[in-house]
Amino acid sequence: MISKRLKFIGDLVTTKSIIDIGSDHGYLPLYLLNKNKIISATVIEINNDPLINAKKTLKYTDNVEFYLSNGLQEYQEVIDKDATVIIAGMGGSLIRDIISQDREKLRICSIIAQPNNKEERLREYLYKNDFYIQTEHTVIDAGKYYTVIEIRNGSKHISKEETILGVNPVEDENYVAYMKELKGHYLSIVNSLKDNDKTNEVIENFYSIISDYLGE
Repeated sequence: MISKRLKFIGDLVTTKSIIDIGSDHGYLPLYLLNKNKIISATVIEINNDPLINAKKTLKYTDNVEFYLSNGLQEYQEVIDKDATVIIAGMGGSLIRDIISQDREKLRICSIIAQPNNKEERLREYLYKNDFYIQTEHTVIDAGKYYTVIEIRNGSKHISKEETILGVNPVEDENYVAYMKELKGHYLSIVNSLKDNDKTNEVIENFYSIISDYLGE
């Protein structure tokens, strides 16, 4: 069964094809193909075992290509402007690196990213490299919060606060609850660090921005 997180990502797809980088057993392409939301999919994995798992999941489906590749490095096709590239379920720094190594290739299409952490690093990279964050969503799945980011080519200044709080977030109850969780997380880090630790200043800044947003 597809997870709530992946289903949410899939329901954001409006194109007829996807390129799924780090496919998590191929569950998302299977979901979209079975719903007839897409007509083709490309699955990319950096390691062979996950690629084999995805092939097993998708063995009864047509119009799926599989690549063993670090991001898009081995994918030599021109990305269709009507495709969505999905990079989900990994750290924000890794997603940043995947986009960075093929950023010109990716400018033509839609991107959906779902970082498990370090969202602020991904947002900062996107802004500095002329990618536009259209909308951010907060999903809760099995008791954990996830940020899902819809990305397009384009330029828009973002503030220091937006780097931490998100750019164009849907400010629903999931989002507010996630901000409260992050506030508690950063407070616990601040309390565990020594006063002269340079990391303390950065984390205190994160904590302060979230506290101001929450009015607490």
